[in-house]
Amino acid sequence: MPSEPESLSEHEETEDEGGEASNENPSNAEMMKAFKAMERQVSGKVDEILSAVVDVKVRLTEAEERISGTENEIVQLKARNDTLEKQVKSMADKLSASSLLLFS
Repeated sequence: MPSEPESLSEHEETEDEGGEASNENPSNAEMMKAFKAMERQVSGKVDEILSAVVDVKVRLTEAEERISGTENEIVQLKARNDTLEKQVKSMADKLSASSLLLFS
């Protein structure tokens, strides 16, 4: 653990005779300016993130719509396939019955 500073004056804001902050300790105005700049940067990054989230949400909605449409199409194709399989079985049964009559 770092040792405590020998004097608190190392961390206190000091002003020279002209009333300006020293190089070691920035003035309140300089600190506020730095905070405002940082706030703008953070705000810009948050805006970028929100924009990306909106884009992802739009893409997700589009993907869900495509998936839903595909699922509906699969249900229709499965029903059509079941119908065709029944028709083929029925025709095969009729053909088998006809073959038995012909060769008996």
